[in-house]
Amino acid sequence: MRHVLKARVFCLIGDISRYDKGISEIPELLEEICTYTRTKLSKDPNAVEIQIREDKGMITLCIYEEGKMVIEKRMLFLINKYDLVDDPEILKEYKAQFRKQILGFFKNNKI
Repeated sequence: MRHVLKARVFCLIGDISRYDKGISEIPELLEEICTYTRTKLSKDPNAVEIQIREDKGMITLCIYEEGKMVIEKRMLFLINKYDLVDDPEILKEYKAQFRKQILGFFKNNKI
């Protein structure tokens, strides 16, 4: 996870060929990123505040320590193997569930 602090952009990929597992892995990965960041930036993980901003469809992860922004990362969410599914309804449902999982994570974790 060391690359988390060095990367300019996070690109999280949901695998459509593993429908349920591919969707559920994204919140797990987001949780790992948030936990790692909190523990690496401060001796007191509660002193680190993580916020999400959305602007024109782009999501940005903002991390603050003692009220000062220390990290700002764009987040891209991609669906892998999109071309293997010919059914537009399945693709639509997958995208909706993918988005629901991401937004649910941020809401449930008050980020």
